Amino acid sequence: MDSCFPLGPQLPSSIIKIVYPETPPHVEYMLTPISEKLHPVFKALYEWGQEYEVTIKLDGHS
Repeated sequence: MDSCFPLGPQLPSSIIKIVYPETPPHVEYMLTPISEKLHPVFKALYEWGQEYEVTIKLDGHS
């Protein structure tokens, strides 16, 4: 593992970026334990989007 650090200055403990010293480049991203607690929020937003996807497209908002 070449480096492992939080991604972005605004959310220093939300996402971990792991860069492997390989060719071609290999990068992995993962949520930190604290941001894993947001999973129910992301899931609810996803389900909301699935439920209203057709309505949003019919209204011309996509």
